[in-house]
Order: sequence, then structure tokens, then C-alpha cells
Amino acid sequence: MLRPKVDDLKSIAPYLAEPWYYEGRIERTLGNDDAAIAAFDRAIDLATRPGASEGSRRLLAPSRYQRGVLRAQAFQRGLEARRREMLRSEAAAHPDLRLAPEPPETAEVLASSPELGLAREAAIADLQEAAKGLPAAGAEAASAMVAILEDRSGQGCAALEAAVAADPYLEEAYTLLGGDAMSRRKWESAAGWFARGHEADRGCLGHLLGLSRAEMSWAHGLGQEEDAWRAPLGRAEAAIEEATRLAPGSVDAWTLRASVASLRVELLRARELDRSAASAALREAAESALAIDATSTIATTAIACIEQDAAHEQIHRGVDPSDGLARARRLFERACDLAPGDPLLLCNLASVDRHRGVLAFLMGH
Repeated sequence: MLRPKVDDLKSIAPYLAEPWYYEGRIERTLGNDDAAIAAFDRAIDLATRPGASEGSRRLLAPSRYQRGVLRAQAFQRGLEARRREMLRSEAAAHPDLRLAPEPPETAEVLASSPELGLAREAAIADLQEAAKGLPAAGAEAASAMVAILEDRSGQGCAALEAAVAADPYLEEAYTLLGGDAMSRRKWESAAGWFARGHEADRGCLGHLLGLSRAEMSWAHGLGQEEDAWRAPLGRAEAAIEEATRLAPGSVDAWTLRASVASLRVELLRARELDRSAASAALREAAESALAIDATSTIATTAIACIEQDAAHEQIHRGVDPSDGLARARRLFERACDLAPGDPLLLCNLASVDRHRGVLAFLMGH
């Protein structure tokens, strides 16, 4: 209902910041962060032009705040993604480790990625500028977010928690608090913040994605226990199913749904339990993601793993797995092309080649 009115206002009064600001809010709620940032960029540009209307100028600080929040969230996601990459590289380089390597500290992650440092600086600059023009509550929230970004989590989180207590609908605070808890591997706390954010705004895709990631990570951490992983994994599945209903065109939602299904497959395999339904759910999610974005590494890898798993089952049953291994290899090659140098993908590719080599040797004798 709101978007047509926003589009109409943009065509009637292209010099106003208002429609671009509200477009940014709409896109952010739908999880379209790049489109939201572009809209806030335009609103800021219009609000700072000579002769800008009073209404446009009033939206300068809120637009910078919203852009800063989006940049802060993107930084947190990028930080965690880089941390996972470093852990994957460490695990691949030392396959004989009996315990998983310790996650690198934030400073170490930032030192390995200058781009992340620049992303953090951009978010901080937006939030600091926004704080100068926001009412007291908004300025305090912006300053608290800066503290979190500067790795002063205790101070920043305490201030954001106070802001949320004063305004339960300050939905961006839940996202930042949940993201900070994720970075400290506090899965239960992270899930709690994202769940509260979802209660405050059921139309916000980011809260559902964050909730599913937190619950999935929690389940993964409990994977060595017999049944404790089932409850958090079930909650992760429920959250991501709701997310794909809310935003059926979101590749992020479908790739996360594939990751959640993949974890269930992995945990069932470790217990030698039937995983046919989980594998079917994994394939459906991965294919849905690829239908939206054919370059999704996660989805491509997921289908490759399904083919590899099915081929292993054929080996155990005494059935020729050649076709399945060939399909798995093609898919792993595709994933390696999409993510050059990924150590675990290279290990998976080598594993398929090893099985194909053993198979060829046995068939030749």
C-alpha cells in the first residue's frame, strides 16, 4: 500500500528527500539492504543540497542513522563471514586437529581484511554524524552502536539495552544486540534478542534470518550431545520457513534455509539415522536459491553434497556410484569457480576424485 504512494511522490516532487527516506525504510524491512542504502544515499544527497526544503533537511540525521545501522549490520555480517573463512582455512590446514580451532579475535579478523575496517569506519561516521541531529534517545542509541562497532561491547550493549527498555519498538537495536552476541558465540543470548526483535516487528526479515542463524549455531554447538541439538534446530527451521514465506524472492533466506537443512542432514548422518526427508528439504531449498541466483556458492555446494552423499550410499549398497560422483564433481568444480581457493571446497573436490579413483581401480580389477 505504501510503495505506490512513495513512487507517486518521487515523480511529483523529485527534489524532496521524504519519498527516498521512506523507500529506504521499506526496502530495509524487506531485507533489501543494498536498495535501502541506495535510497538513503539519495535522501541524504537531496537533504544537503542548497535550497533543500525544511522537511528534507529534517530527514538528514534520520537518513544517516538508518544508513549507519545498515552499514553496521553489514559490517557485523562481514566480520562473522570472515571469521568463519579463517576457521575453515585453519581446519583445512590442520585436518588432524582433535578439537575445533579457537575463533580468531575481532582485531585479528580486521587485520586480515582492510575492507572490513573501511566498512566499520563508514558505519561509525554515519552514526556519529546522525547523533548530532537526532533527539536524545536516538542519539544515545547511535552512540551505543558506535561503542559496539569499536569493540566496546559492554558499554554499547548496556546503553542499547536501556534504549530498548525505553522504546521496545527500536527494532534496529535488537539486530545490533543479536549480532554482537553472535560475534561472542553467545548463541542463546543472540537468539533471544532476535526473537524479541521479531516480536516487535514481525515484518522485518532480518530478525528472522538472525534468529535462524543463532539457533542453527546453537544446535551445531550441541551436536556432540545425543538429543540437545533437536530443539534449537527445530526453532531455526521454524524461523527460516517463516522467512521464506515472508520474502519468497530472497536468496539470503533460501540459502540460509539450505544451510539449516544441511545441518540436520549432517547431524542425522553422524547418528546413522534416516535423512531422506532432510536431504529432500535441502535440495528444495538449494534449488529455490539457485532459481533466484545461479551464482550462489552455498546452494551449489549443498546440491553437490547431496549427490556425493547419495553416491556414498550407493557404494554401501554395492551399486555403481559413477554417475552420482560425476555430478558431484561437476557441482564442486562449479562451486570452486564461484569461490576460488575455498579450502573446504577444494577438500570436497579432492574427496570426490579419491572415490572416483578407487572406483576406477576396483572396476579395472
